Amino acid sequence: MENLVKYPKEDHSYIINGGILIYDYNKKFGTSSLKELNKKMEDSKELMIEREKSVKLGEKIMQMEREKDDYKEKIMKMEKKNIETREIFLNKEIDIKTNLYAVFEKKIREKDDQIINIRDNIIKKEESKYEYLKKELEMERENRKNEINRIQDWLNTEKNNNEYLKKRFEDDLEREVNNQTKCYKEELEEMRKQLKEYYDKYENKNKGKIFEDEFYRKVEEYNDKEEGNKWKISHVGSKYGGMCDIIFQHKDTGQTILVESKNNLNKNPVPTKDVDKFYRDVLDVTNNAIGGIIISTAKIQKKRSFEREIVQNKLFIFISHFSLDNIGQLFCNLEYMIGENKTNNNELSKEDRNELLVKQYDYYVEEGNIHKTRSKKAYEKSEEIREIYYKLNQKDIKIIKNDEKKVKKVKKKDKKDKKEVNFQELEENCNIIKKINNVKQTKFYLKHKTNLGEIILQYFSDNYTMEKKLEKYKTEKKEIITHNIIKKKKKTEKMLNNIKIDTIFN
Repeated sequence: MENLVKYPKEDHSYIINGGILIYDYNKKFGTSSLKELNKKMEDSKELMIEREKSVKLGEKIMQMEREKDDYKEKIMKMEKKNIETREIFLNKEIDIKTNLYAVFEKKIREKDDQIINIRDNIIKKEESKYEYLKKELEMERENRKNEINRIQDWLNTEKNNNEYLKKRFEDDLEREVNNQTKCYKEELEEMRKQLKEYYDKYENKNKGKIFEDEFYRKVEEYNDKEEGNKWKISHVGSKYGGMCDIIFQHKDTGQTILVESKNNLNKNPVPTKDVDKFYRDVLDVTNNAIGGIIISTAKIQKKRSFEREIVQNKLFIFISHFSLDNIGQLFCNLEYMIGENKTNNNELSKEDRNELLVKQYDYYVEEGNIHKTRSKKAYEKSEEIREIYYKLNQKDIKIIKNDEKKVKKVKKKDKKDKKEVNFQELEENCNIIKKINNVKQTKFYLKHKTNLGEIILQYFSDNYTMEKKLEKYKTEKKEIITHNIIKKKKKTEKMLNNIKIDTIFN
């Protein structure tokens, strides 16, 4: 029994049965087959070992099946969770889209309400206009009826029972009423058009009136402070027909110049009809004007920004894009017109005449150089003035101008040579001085201040290198103290005294 305890309980019955079997066998067959019995016992042990292995294998298989079922259960849970997550995401997406649609629909409703309100307002205005006109027509009909009744009463009072006359009168009266009604409708339609036109242009016209008054005030102020009341200025405006806005009369010479002012929008230049009226006003002999000036805050049609023209021996000046801050330009041109009138009347001296010819010659030469499209015409004008100058002075103006250019070049060169750089003063109070190869000082220098407040002076071998460095420092927003960049002078535009007029000498 002590040995039996060593084995598992489930195997006890098997061991007991095996022992009984051996015992019976031995008793029956003796010990002759003991060896065979031992062999069988060993075989049975191996069989038991295999059986135990199969049992353990079966247990492992069952355990794996249980684990497989667990995994399946986990996978099902994960799929279920995934489905739930997807449903939540879809619900959120649906909610967002629903909210956006609601907001969009709300905005559409608001816009629709606005459109409906605007339409209702327009309808109300039109209805009010219609009601007003309807009342006017009804009042007119009522007045006509009253007139008819009055006349009928008068006829009855006078005992005039002539049916023919009565019928004729009524027909004429009805015809008159119809004609008047038709006229009223036409006048009403015309008033609507005028009302729309007035509404569209009211602001501009108002600005035009304000501009005209402000222009007159500025002119009076400039004449008083800068010109010593040289001019007698009259603001005519639209009071008189056939005249411009302002009349300038020189107090010494008594000469009159008409000035027209226009305050137009940039998209609405001064039309040709206004320019033609300006021509007519100045050329009108009753105005006794020597010329006229028209200024505009916008463009003048078919005219350049600044243009002079002589018509019937009278000078016309056209100034576009005029500013009230440049009143002096107007008075400069007024003085020019007075001098030009003296020229036309041969009141200039020989020196003044030659000076005017030189200015004209310079103008047309510069005109031909700048404006290539007008170079031929400008060249012909300059040659014409050149010929006139030669006839009057027996000198070639072209040679004179070339000699003047040579003298100017020599003077410019001498001035350039005389210009020297004071390096001692330049390098004073500098924290860092950067020289070329650490030894050379040049005329190309650049002084700037760093973000830390250090003053740096740097020399360069040429102008180009210094320009590049200057651009870099400006990009970095460094403070530039001084530099010496040599730039080529560009061609300047025509000065005010370089005038364009037709030749005044035969």
